[in-house]
Amino acid sequence: MEYLWQIHYDYNWAGLLRNMLLLGFVLGVAWLANWLLRRLPTPNNWQQISERLLSYFLLLFEPLAVLVLGSYFVLIHPFFHGLIVLLLLVTNFSHLRNYFSGRVVRFDSASRIGNRLSSQQTTGLITKIGRLGLRLLDRSLAARCDLLGLHDRSGVARAVGRVDDRLATEFHTLS
Repeated sequence: MEYLWQIHYDYNWAGLLRNMLLLGFVLGVAWLANWLLRRLPTPNNWQQISERLLSYFLLLFEPLAVLVLGSYFVLIHPFFHGLIVLLLLVTNFSHLRNYFSGRVVRFDSASRIGNRLSSQQTTGLITKIGRLGLRLLDRSLAARCDLLGLHDRSGVARAVGRVDDRLATEFHTLS
């Protein structure tokens, strides 16, 4: 029990900053490589395979980096920093659930921009995929949908505005 109350000098703020810089550098190099792969002329098969592997790496690396940094933060002062992290997890549970569900959805090849998606509440064309949701284009309006299965208890598909005529025409020609 004594271990929880004491400050551990082998885990300190300088180490947390060093880890943040290291993980940020690795993430920046991966983003730069992904950007370069999309713009450089390379053999098509090689580019598709490497781009897919790099995108999977980026999908996994970001949550793992946050987990590593959060764990290191807790280890600096376990009791108080653990309470802070627990409070953040409890207050942001729905956003974290959508974030991790979004990571799972992005691994699926069926959930790409331009594909049709249907659920119990809505059917539409995927026009944008974000970290916490996706934008579906249906016949009458654009809906921002929760990434957790598209059928949450609170009615996840809610209208965010009218669709302009160009997008509505585009949707009608694709359906």
